This record gives sequence, structure tokens and C-alpha cells, in this order.
Amino acid sequence: MYNALSNIKSPYPETIIHVGFWESHYLKHVVPFMEMAKELGIENVNLSIADYTTHSELAKYYPIFLQEQVNKIINDN
Repeated sequence: MYNALSNIKSPYPETIIHVGFWESHYLKHVVPFMEMAKELGIENVNLSIADYTTHSELAKYYPIFLQEQVNKIINDN
């Protein structure tokens, strides 16, 4: 992942990562990814954190997050 990120050029796409704060993927994958992006100067990576503990709960929380993002895109244009 580091090699892929270090070889991309600006302008970087806006990236939003959605995860449960108490979910194992947050500490194992998301935090290192956010640190890597910061280290490489990729500033438009944002984090959406919800209050859930298991990856399976993503099925409950992600549709809400996705709808919010789609509405922002529609309303901004």
C-alpha cells in the first residue's frame, strides 16, 4: 500500500474511510493508513467513525453513511 500511495501524484482524490471505532479494522488498518497518507502529504483523506464494534455491523451503518455522502454530492452540484 505504501508503494502505491507513494507513486501517485496530485491532485489526489477525496477519500473517506468509514469504520467502527471499536472494530478491529480501525486500529489494524485504518490508523496505519491514515498515518501513511499524512506522512506522504496526502491531505484529503477523511475518516468517518461510527460507534460499533464488529465488522458485520458495517451492514447497518454503511448505508446511512453512503446515503449522506450521495446527498452531499447531489446538493453540492
